[in-house]
Amino acid sequence: MEFGGLLFYGGIAAMAAAAVGAVVAAVLLHMAKKRLKHRLDEEFGEEE
Repeated sequence: MEFGGLLFYGGIAAMAAAAVGAVVAAVLLHMAKKRLKHRLDEEFGEEE
């Protein structure tokens, strides 16, 4: 494989890895938000 093809497919692989990482980060942040909201509701009561 020539260098240009390596860069092209390497870029595609890097973008795919970034997309997977973004999905994982979004799921983890959503879970942390739910856990924090639950803890704050326990301490300070439900939002009116």
